Amino acid sequence: MLAESPDVEHPLGPFAHLGVACASRDEVDRLCELARLEGRLRDATSGGEGPAGYYGNLTDPDGHTLELSYGQEVGLTIEQAEAPKSK
Repeated sequence: MLAESPDVEHPLGPFAHLGVACASRDEVDRLCELARLEGRLRDATSGGEGPAGYYGNLTDPDGHTLELSYGQEVGLTIEQAEAPKSK
């Protein structure tokens, strides 16, 4: 849950950020477009290859940087860890 606060002393950003994995590139694009329309898009979507996957950054109402991503290696690592082990 993210909650807006009237007093934010140290917002996360620009490199320190919260990250949210999305189900698809299309979902990253859709949410970043909504952020753009609200004037909250920090960085346009980029990537797609390598450990960072496909991502875009926006600024939440408190000034924190929120990364929306798809295909980051951390997500793939979690999926592999949860997969049934073959014998």
